[in-house]
Amino acid sequence: MAFLSLATRKKIDVIVASLLFTCGAFSLIYAVKASVAQAMYKKTKFGFFGGHGKEVPATSSASHAASQAFKAAGLYPHNYYFPAYAAKLAFEEALAAGSSIEYSEKIKMALHFSKMAVNINPYDSEARMLYAHSLAEKGEVAEAISFWETQVIDREFWSFQNHEFLARLYLRASDPESLEKAVREIPLVGDAELRKELTELKKLIGR
Repeated sequence: MAFLSLATRKKIDVIVASLLFTCGAFSLIYAVKASVAQAMYKKTKFGFFGGHGKEVPATSSASHAASQAFKAAGLYPHNYYFPAYAAKLAFEEALAAGSSIEYSEKIKMALHFSKMAVNINPYDSEARMLYAHSLAEKGEVAEAISFWETQVIDREFWSFQNHEFLARLYLRASDPESLEKAVREIPLVGDAELRKELTELKKLIGR
């Protein structure tokens, strides 16, 4: 078997070195972007104090958090904490809204960012609850129930908390079929008050 010439080996070494350098550069850029996005999240949620009076308070504005979350996603799209935080603030502002227009806008914002968080991490409990709550508050209770049944219960069946949340969604829907389903959740409900409410409902509907 013929050996490679010295010139050929040098060319191969240059190509390999170039590839390694390129991969390293991309990795470094990716790491920097991820770090910047994480710093944006922490600064938004927890505030920042850099000394010499340069204090930045934590953000409690949904609009500002949403804007920062959107920018951070452009740098590093895998941080689900940031959109979940923006969704939380938007949902809280919706519940405290002084008009139906403001309420609708904030619920849409909460729905958008909670869905973003769920798409990144479908196992994050806060993001899932925010998404289902937002759907229900928007009037899409059936969609919230469907999401919770297929994306949460089917994956984590033996969680009392998940079944309690589903039972409350069934009660909110309030149609006969949903009420019957709520009653069937009794064996998997640990909350005493909810269990009592469902037991009384069972007596009323004769189940």
